[in-house]
Amino acid sequence: MLPSTPQLFEDIRAVLSPSQGRVVPLLSNTATIKVSGDDTAGQLTVIEYKIAPHGPSPAPHRHKYVEVFYMLAGSLTFNVEGREVTGTAGATIIVPAGVVHTYRNESPEPARYLVICSPAGLDKYFEELAELIRAEPVWPPKDMSQVIALNEKYDTEVVLPSR
Repeated sequence: MLPSTPQLFEDIRAVLSPSQGRVVPLLSNTATIKVSGDDTAGQLTVIEYKIAPHGPSPAPHRHKYVEVFYMLAGSLTFNVEGREVTGTAGATIIVPAGVVHTYRNESPEPARYLVICSPAGLDKYFEELAELIRAEPVWPPKDMSQVIALNEKYDTEVVLPSR
């Protein structure tokens, strides 16, 4: 049986205003962790991400968690298993676990989206990646061993195009 409405409101752990969350700078992009894995016992993560116009994009990759992208503003071109689709405000893109994907902002405007991941982990990945970026004067670094180790730690495999 579901608890009564008053009980539901008593159980809410946190309410964040639009400007709240842990801000993680990632080069010219910004991740704002709205719900961390610690908040959900590892069940999911919710991150608001802002990608600069023509900003850096991830290499094609896959990982062991599901990602749901909900576009808030601007547009992104997603490539999911070789299929390209443009997401604009209000669009939802679902990337199942293990599926190769990437995205890019080809527009002159910033793009913003929410990404919901299950299970959690992307929040910790972004925090550790930000530490690596802060420690390197030039990005990407010449020695990629720490980035490779970070990807392995979070079960992320970069998939380079076959030649």
